[in-house]
Amino acid sequence: MVAQIDLSPLSAQDAEQMLRTMEVPGLEDRHSRELAAFTGGNPLFVVEMVKHMLEAGWPDGMDPSSLPRTEPVKHVIRMRLYALSPAALDVARVVAVARTDVALDVVAQVLDVPPMKLAEPYRELESHGILAGGWFSHDLLGEVLLEEVPGQLKLSLQQALARHARSDR
Repeated sequence: MVAQIDLSPLSAQDAEQMLRTMEVPGLEDRHSRELAAFTGGNPLFVVEMVKHMLEAGWPDGMDPSSLPRTEPVKHVIRMRLYALSPAALDVARVVAVARTDVALDVVAQVLDVPPMKLAEPYRELESHGILAGGWFSHDLLGEVLLEEVPGQLKLSLQQALARHARSDR
């Protein structure tokens, strides 16, 4: 028997409490807010990032976002992303390549589709917790997706985004 349980992301305070239970001295003080924001409050991602930070020797000043992503985290993210419809995945790819908040009209121009055709892909991305407005609900999603975008496609999307930026001036 399988049951799906929808959980809300951990807040910074919840992440701090979770980190405190790991009994790693100073962990909750130094990185709870960064880990909560960087991982979107996903407890699995928090645990994996802490394990990775400990394996890296936890240098002073280490920022969780500077670490390479662990394979278990990447795998979970890939599974979420590749369960999306092709149209939603296309939108997510444009946002990942842009590396910043992207307005719907910009995505529509880059994908060469009318903005109304993106209503359902955006709804899907938001309902699956992938996008929150014009950016990913947490940075790990964008980073893993960016790694997955084939080189030629990435270059083409970068060029389309640059053309749009020039036309806005």
